[in-house]
Amino acid sequence: MAAMLSNLPSPAVSERSPGIPLLATPLHFDVVVYHAGPAGIAAAAAAASSGCSVLLADPAPLAATAATDSPNVTLLRQTDIVAVHRPPGVDRITALILKTRKSSDSPAHDRLTLTCGIVIDASAAGDVLKLCGETWHSAMSQPLTAPWGTQSHSETAAGDVRTLLHADSVACCDHDSSQIRESSPSALPIQIPWGAVVPRHLKNLLIPRGDSATGKAAGCAAAQALREQTPVQQLYVPALQQRLIATGCSLISVSDVRPEHPDFAAVQWWGLQGGLHGLYKTPVPFRIPDTPPHEQSTEDRPDHAAQLAQPLSPTLAKRWQTIALIAGVTPQELPAITPDTTRGEFIRHVWSLAMRTAPAFSVRSTSPHAAPRINPAALPGTHPPGEVDNQQLAALVIRNADGLPGIVVDDCDAELQGAWQYSTHTPPYVGRGYLHDMNTGKGRKSATYRPQLPKDGWYEVRLSHCRNIRRSTNTLITISHADGQTSLRLNQQLTPEHGQLFRTLGSFRFTAGSQHWVRISNDDTTGKYVIADALQWIPVDVVRNASGTTESR
Repeated sequence: MAAMLSNLPSPAVSERSPGIPLLATPLHFDVVVYHAGPAGIAAAAAAASSGCSVLLADPAPLAATAATDSPNVTLLRQTDIVAVHRPPGVDRITALILKTRKSSDSPAHDRLTLTCGIVIDASAAGDVLKLCGETWHSAMSQPLTAPWGTQSHSETAAGDVRTLLHADSVACCDHDSSQIRESSPSALPIQIPWGAVVPRHLKNLLIPRGDSATGKAAGCAAAQALREQTPVQQLYVPALQQRLIATGCSLISVSDVRPEHPDFAAVQWWGLQGGLHGLYKTPVPFRIPDTPPHEQSTEDRPDHAAQLAQPLSPTLAKRWQTIALIAGVTPQELPAITPDTTRGEFIRHVWSLAMRTAPAFSVRSTSPHAAPRINPAALPGTHPPGEVDNQQLAALVIRNADGLPGIVVDDCDAELQGAWQYSTHTPPYVGRGYLHDMNTGKGRKSATYRPQLPKDGWYEVRLSHCRNIRRSTNTLITISHADGQTSLRLNQQLTPEHGQLFRTLGSFRFTAGSQHWVRISNDDTTGKYVIADALQWIPVDVVRNASGTTESR
């Protein structure tokens, strides 16, 4: 495709819709990127390098031209997006109306109608999002309230200089970015989770904010979504991370393992699992008056270093072995630890095992569990990754619920009433962890799970929970089904019968859709913790007739 839109023919304008002229034959691009700042240029170049046809539109008269080196990129200067077509009830942008200002290299007409597969809004103010009638905070799947470093669904480790861990990170933004610096001056560098680039509802819109790192992630994601024919919200994030790492993108900050290092990919992957979390403690904090503790800066911030040649201490080895088990390494495959075993040897060994089943770039998954998430309404956990009370049970963790039979709703999608806290301390669990009621607010807390059932019929309902002596012995479970409601009390100290994780609550008749639910409440559980993890609806005929799917693992 030509590098300038002036080379394109000028299509005729059809009968006008209210106030907006439409083209009889709209122009089509795989990806339309609005605003040619650092994020927009990086997004356009990344999408074009994957073979996508890209239109890069910018309101400035002299937009940056670096991305036009690719024949797949069309650059349009002095252009504004004046309207977005999103028909009522449709969760996709179906067309864009662009207005070009008169200049020597602009077409004769001043309005263009474009259709495209993916729209990337790289403007600092979210111009496309505003035209869709949404705001930054309400539209994003993970709110962009500043600073990102205080998001409740981020995992933290007490005293850790690396205050964030996003297992779904798609960028590690440079601290020189003005937006990042203004929003989080003390948490540098900072990881950007995939949910901070994706809107809640529009299935073909991406919104990178910040610098070229998030832009490149958006461009690669656009190409992947088009290739897999999947909405951006359901993109298989591990595959996107693999591609970004393969092209030298840092998704975590490791000062001594740069992109040119032979262990770069292994260290980046290990960091996303939580392996580098908590290696270094924050020094004495430099306190700013009237500033919340989570926004405090620190003096003499140490490097985020992996130190691959350093011997692996027994304490760190135990934690890393647990993380490896949760990542899918079997107990038999764990490396033998000797006094001479280094950090680098351990990481390379686990990485080589993980790559046997690494997500291919063409993997398509329509399940929200493909990239395990944390419930944004839950409080953050207090334990670093890999710090568990029973290492042997870590091998029973189900990180990806795609392999489970039936319909699974994890705690990340539960509707929470009252304050619940996220934890990974007591395996096993489904996804990124489980929730507990903190043994407080008895009678005032609940977690409600609503499945999207594909058809009417009888389903066996199963509930997952970890167990120990601190758990409630009479947790109230209420099941809404086609014949009314059923309540029962569950002893969460007992070992679940399915994979030591799921308990059968019974079989009930349900109608298709999402009108039914299961609610976990903490009524009358004084002195004990109530656990909320995952719910599973399995068609009864599947349970009875397919012996291979009767178990949860």
